Amino acid sequence: MRLGRPDAALGHLTDTLAALPGDVETLVELARCEAARGDDVAAAGRLRQVLDQRPDHPGALRALAEIPPPAVMPAEALACLEKAAALAPGDSELQAVLAMRLEGASRLDEAEAAAARAGGHPIADLACSQVAFRRGDAAAARAAAGNPAAAPRPARGHPHRRREPPGHGL
Repeated sequence: MRLGRPDAALGHLTDTLAALPGDVETLVELARCEAARGDDVAAAGRLRQVLDQRPDHPGALRALAEIPPPAVMPAEALACLEKAAALAPGDSELQAVLAMRLEGASRLDEAEAAAARAGGHPIADLACSQVAFRRGDAAAARAAAGNPAAAPRPARGHPHRRREPPGHGL
């Protein structure tokens, strides 16, 4: 699916699969191509077939985790991502994506651990910022985001009255 042309890649991958029936790498790429074309159900089905044969295939696990609901429900996607991340502990991008998904699932301690394994990846910094904010530490959220102005600050003054600048309304 190089150069963003899933229709052209689909024909090539189908031909390759005819020549190499059951080739796992071709099946994973074919599923990615189907997902790129919007056929999430077919892509998820194909990836599940690959994982039935090779349950520890990192590419299939990650590709399945990237397919949106309803073809792949969030719990299944997170389980695939966790397994893929366990197989590739040095993949900082994968660890960072896992940190974001764990934060979204309210598994904050695990999200922080995955972010630490990501080694300063920008997505991991965002996950740390969101974890800190959810824990009520706006200062830590701003610091984790690398920008003191990035996170919301506590409101000042009356919470229901907006302060108008001088001369406003004249």
